[in-house]
Amino acid sequence: MKPTFSTIITTLLVSCALIVTALLVKREIFASSEMPESVYELDEASWRLVSEQGIILGEDTAPMKIVVFYDYGCSFCRKSVPVLDAILRKYSGEVAIVYRHFPLPIHPLAHSAATASE
Repeated sequence: MKPTFSTIITTLLVSCALIVTALLVKREIFASSEMPESVYELDEASWRLVSEQGIILGEDTAPMKIVVFYDYGCSFCRKSVPVLDAILRKYSGEVAIVYRHFPLPIHPLAHSAATASE
């Protein structure tokens, strides 16, 4: 029985799909669990400076401060707002949230929005 063109193409596509699946499974199973070293290392004084500047929500004297680098054009930043609000409500007085502007160049209106929010 002579293989038809469609049989050959189907066999090739199935083979490619199996190879890709095997490679993805291998990557997930044998992925390195080591965390890369931090590129940005700040000493305590630098972190204090970062946490003291910006828009502070909550008590200035809160023992814990969450520093959020925010881009008004970023959809992921917008999704974090309800979570951060819930943390602020639940741990009132214990946590302060410090928003720092971080407009990314891929969002053309982010810089203007950050400037307008001041």
